[in-house]
Amino acid sequence: METTQTFITPSEKFWSAVSYLGPLVFIPLLFKIKGDFVYFHNRQALAIFLVQSLLSLFIFLPVFGLLISLCGWSFCFVISLVALFSALLEKGWKIPVFYQISKLFKF
Repeated sequence: METTQTFITPSEKFWSAVSYLGPLVFIPLLFKIKGDFVYFHNRQALAIFLVQSLLSLFIFLPVFGLLISLCGWSFCFVISLVALFSALLEKGWKIPVFYQISKLFKF
């Protein structure tokens, strides 16, 4: 999904951006907010959120667990920020690994 040619409403931009703010990813899902643009960003944001959740489990590993978890969380945080601004600029950035994960979600 590259730069879209169709009109994207301010509401769609808002909910697409909100999706990248951690647990707020579930709000567009719960309220069933429509739109391909929102759907695209929400699926990717959910993939990022799930990876961050899995990275939390690494904290419990001895020695390098905390380091792995912090590095992974930092990476996901930066990706989320870039994707958030991408959504605000009405662009559909296919985040390399997360986009493939997001295609597994069917909702």
